[in-house]
Amino acid sequence: MRLVNSCLIALAVMGVSQAQESGSADKDRLQGLWQAIKGEAHGHETTKAELQVFQIRIKDNVMTFLPDNRSSTFELDASKKPKTIDFIPNDGPAKGMKVPAGIYSLNGDELILCLNNGDAPGRPSEFKTRPGGDLRLLVLQRVKARE
Repeated sequence: MRLVNSCLIALAVMGVSQAQESGSADKDRLQGLWQAIKGEAHGHETTKAELQVFQIRIKDNVMTFLPDNRSSTFELDASKKPKTIDFIPNDGPAKGMKVPAGIYSLNGDELILCLNNGDAPGRPSEFKTRPGGDLRLLVLQRVKARE
């Protein structure tokens, strides 16, 4: 019985360690500038004009939303399904408070975020918005550095 408990504890520790490594790997892969290419809010598509000016710059653990230049530190949890992202805003009414903002998917040079953009508690559980809801869905593409 002691051996089984020891194995279970070792597996749990390995799982946490792998999730932390995966979250750290995602953080490293997120670094850079991202351009919005698709968006949706309240069940309606975001206009092309809004998408053209919206970018996210990620440096270390700070995410800056452009063109507004508002920023938040962020924390990832890659062990969750779907993966989660939390923000700690650097300004505004929630400054310094951890906000369970949303979920994310990272596939190569494509980042998908579904964020709670309102006052409703909690985070989204799927990459989808609904009319009357407070969710925002963003599909972003990495901006390649010019050579």
